[in-house]
Amino acid sequence: MKNYPSNVEILPEVISFDETSTKTDAGLYSFILNDPLRRITLDILPTKKRLSN
Repeated sequence: MKNYPSNVEILPEVISFDETSTKTDAGLYSFILNDPLRRITLDILPTKKRLSN
């Protein structure tokens, strides 16, 4: 699993995502990826914007 966070061994059956207001150099919102069945946060990205290649 090439681009997954190191703490994610398999992709959960159900995922949820949210954004929260943060003030960082990357932007005003952070993107949060969750596993709602196990009630854990899988990853928090510093911005909700797509990174260019």
